[in-house]
Amino acid sequence: SFEASFPNDEIMAAEGRVACTFPGPAITIPFSVWHDPLFSHELSNFLSHMNRDKLDKAQAHTKKAKSNVTETCDIPDPKYISELLVGILRGIGSLTLIEDVHFVRKRIGDNVLWKNASLPWRQLPV
Repeated sequence: SFEASFPNDEIMAAEGRVACTFPGPAITIPFSVWHDPLFSHELSNFLSHMNRDKLDKAQAHTKKAKSNVTETCDIPDPKYISELLVGILRGIGSLTLIEDVHFVRKRIGDNVLWKNASLPWRQLPV
């Protein structure tokens, strides 16, 4: 698993590019499970819901006028993919041995422009 984007404060605090290593946890799933139509359907359904559902605990929060409000200017926490989905897949498969994983270290040139704007403009090099 890996994050597609980093929080605004991480990007703005970085001097130059943000360094990251992919993937995070790697899971090995049996071939028979991977090609099972029921598994494909349920995995697709899960990813589809995670893409459109706005889970309050995953959203960034801030205090404005002494009230906690959802921060619309930042990315959601990816924990429902990087932790929940990985945990579900690990229950079906197994954690891949670190020797079998080919890691990629990348420096990402993400930009957040936020001067006099209600929402930040993000330039993602995707």
